[in-house]
Amino acid sequence: MNNENKHNVAPLPEQHLTGITLMPDETLESVETYKHGSLLSYSAIEAIINLTAVHRYRDIGGNGPSNASNSVEKENDGKESHQGLYDVFFPRDAFVVAQILSEENPQLTRSTVLAAFAGMGVMDNYKNPVHPYDEQEVGKIPHEFRSPDDPIATELTEKKDWGWPYYGAVDTTGKNTAAIARYVETSDEGEAFLEQTFVGRDGIERTVKDGLDMNVAWLTNRMDLNPDGLVESLSKNRKHHANQTWADSPEAFHHADGSWAEHHPDKNLGVAALEQQGEAYAALRGAARMYERLGETDKADELDGRADSLREVVLEKFWVDDDAHYGGFFGRGTDRDEHGNLRVLAIRTSDMGNFLGSGMLDDTDDEELNKEIRFKREAVIQNLLSEEMLGLNGIRTLSSDSVRYSPDRYHNGTTWPWVTHVTAEALRRYGRDEEADDLDNRIMIACEETGILGEYFSGSNDPNHRLVEQRVVVANPSLTTDPVYPVSQPAQEIQAWTAAAVLAIKRRRGKQTLAA
Repeated sequence: MNNENKHNVAPLPEQHLTGITLMPDETLESVETYKHGSLLSYSAIEAIINLTAVHRYRDIGGNGPSNASNSVEKENDGKESHQGLYDVFFPRDAFVVAQILSEENPQLTRSTVLAAFAGMGVMDNYKNPVHPYDEQEVGKIPHEFRSPDDPIATELTEKKDWGWPYYGAVDTTGKNTAAIARYVETSDEGEAFLEQTFVGRDGIERTVKDGLDMNVAWLTNRMDLNPDGLVESLSKNRKHHANQTWADSPEAFHHADGSWAEHHPDKNLGVAALEQQGEAYAALRGAARMYERLGETDKADELDGRADSLREVVLEKFWVDDDAHYGGFFGRGTDRDEHGNLRVLAIRTSDMGNFLGSGMLDDTDDEELNKEIRFKREAVIQNLLSEEMLGLNGIRTLSSDSVRYSPDRYHNGTTWPWVTHVTAEALRRYGRDEEADDLDNRIMIACEETGILGEYFSGSNDPNHRLVEQRVVVANPSLTTDPVYPVSQPAQEIQAWTAAAVLAIKRRRGKQTLAA
């Protein structure tokens, strides 16, 4: 999420930049600086209660999904607080929150799925584009829900031609599918949930099973657009997000030399994020289990076959052999040149942590394949815990030895608590409890030392520079999709997935009673 937000604050000289080193292809447009306020009296449990609009923790999920962030009124040196950018329903964020809290609050997963289905795409807007353009496609789950008269929505419509809900995400549909499977398999309601009805945006009543079918059809159709069966970001509007996974800022996807990943949506050639392939894999496996339960074995076999093929492609084509980095690593993703040739984005990122939790690197029944999987799995773990990747506050979004790294860059240096926590849970999946505990400790210390449940923290190792306190806007003509954009901005101080991670850590430690 990297929505634009303007403030009437005088720019500072370039030498006053903190946490950002300008690249040779960048010129400074503006700088805004202010201090975060402490929210130490505002607990994670209070945050989740407010974000889900209930009065008691045990009622979470009874009134819908979590909003992505929340804001508290407080003074900020006379400047605008830069808070409140994401006080709406972002399915990506909400599914992460629901997953983290699923053990104590399965109802939150249920309500998040139903809310997402209420906005699911029911037409293919790209065939006969209607403006403002929402990127709606049949079976696709939105990126972001806003009322068209919301001030941020109005600005984005005027500047970027966004329609509402906005569907510029390729990971939300898979997250919805995986959430359905998780809820059916772990809740008391079980398969009966598949018969639950909802009313879509076209006014038609459907069952969750109908919605699952539509989600799976969208996912497999998107995979079929790609010659390797990958899920790529393919925005048809140059004003929209080019990168349509969680790392959606303009500069997130690039090659090791700093050159940009190439998008050719007119040729159905886009960027395939490593993390997204893991999401698709988990969705395919989860959906296959659902169809198996329902006796649709042919469909289950088809989806399992797709998952096997996807794993084969990722293991081969996303892997970068590198003796200097534990034998190799998985790149952030792939792009294609103008001739359609696949190229790996050979940079080390925290996306490997998200990917580690997808199940794609689990052992199989094939011992030869397991040799490859175990080697690459261990290399991923070693890379994530390396000096270049692991910072004071958690796992850096981009390794510190990368060309485009700066500790305060939005997706190219900062540390995000939810990513660090998801990585910790993935490490526990493979018996690495000690390393997982260390990651969770870094999250807790960062939140305690700063007094906020921050969206992200600096990738710096300086304990006096944990917070990103500048919004730095640069101009970069080489980035044709967004030639002027913020490379850093102050974090939201109450972020739902951070609050959820803190609660989960406290629950594991036995320090928080969550039934309050």
